[in-house]
Amino acid sequence: MLRAVIAADGTQRVLDDVSSVPMPVYDMRMGTAEEIRAHLDRIRAEMAHQAFAPDTWPLFDVRVSRLPDGTAGCTSAWTC
Repeated sequence: MLRAVIAADGTQRVLDDVSSVPMPVYDMRMGTAEEIRAHLDRIRAEMAHQAFAPDTWPLFDVRVSRLPDGTAGCTSAWTC
C-alpha cells in the first residue's frame, strides 16, 4: 500500500512504478544533547501537521537524523 494513491471518487490504485522516495538525512553527530533534542522536536512537530494530497504519491514522509552514538534517529508519521 506504500505505492497506493486514492482518487477523488474514493477508488484506490496501486502504482506499478514509483520513483525513489526523498529521504532527507540530517547529520547531528556533532550536536549537543540539547541541539539534538531541539532538532528532533522540530522535525517531529513539522511532520505531525503534514497533510498529503491523497491522489499524489508518496503519501508519507521519512527523515533520518544521524546521531553521535552512530545510530540513526528515524522520524516519520508513524513510530519508528
